[in-house]
Amino acid sequence: MKNTCAFIIPLLISVFFVSCSDEDNINQPVVPIGTVFFATDSMVAKIDSGGYYTTGLGTLFNQTVAAFKVKVEYRLQSNCDSSAGVTVSINDSTNGTPQSPEALNFYGPVDTLLSSVYQVDNLSFYYNFNSWLIASRTTYITRYIRILDLKITKVQ
Repeated sequence: MKNTCAFIIPLLISVFFVSCSDEDNINQPVVPIGTVFFATDSMVAKIDSGGYYTTGLGTLFNQTVAAFKVKVEYRLQSNCDSSAGVTVSINDSTNGTPQSPEALNFYGPVDTLLSSVYQVDNLSFYYNFNSWLIASRTTYITRYIRILDLKITKVQ
């Protein structure tokens, strides 16, 4: 009987500890590199001929992501012309690292691919994108800003 108790007590203790779990340890699903978390084909804002105002476009991504790094990329196209009083300003913000740069300003026609890689410090990642087409005087042709293929992709 003494040997049985010596065997049963350690067995019960080991079963108890095995059945306890660490509820703070949450297993995230495996998300492959290259997974697109967010995508939009195009966004367009324009100022018609004779216009004299500011117009803009933007989008907000706020989601729990299973990633350590994400890449934000998009193509910017515009026929802005500062000599005609029309410029483009882009502001974005994120809780990723590094923090977004100050506003990007464009003073002439542009067709370029822009991208940034952000370290995700917590699972809830946001990226707020805003762009402005600014006419400081009356325009004589239609001016536009186009954002094409905006996407947020897992890179690590």
